[in-house]
Amino acid sequence: MHNQTKEITENIMVKIDEKLQPLLEENTKLKQSVEKLENLVEKTEEEKKSNNIIIFRLKETEKSNLQLTMKIIEELNKIDVDIDHRYILCDKVWKERN
Repeated sequence: MHNQTKEITENIMVKIDEKLQPLLEENTKLKQSVEKLENLVEKTEEEKKSNNIIIFRLKETEKSNLQLTMKIIEELNKIDVDIDHRYILCDKVWKERN
């Protein structure tokens, strides 16, 4: 009787292992995918930050983003930075509060 119980238990464990193996493999692949995506997000955030510039002491008298863009180009040209207006995105402008 004891041997029969042991054999049944072993058979059940083998079946459980067979069912569990594909799930473990999928879990491993998903973990790898998540790690790759986390690295991609981190790299993207670093690249985004590296493309930002901060300009201090620029008086804002412009009434639109286009005027602001043209003002930025004008100021950059003063320091010999040649840039096309298509590469300037003024969607986030912070003003210094006194």
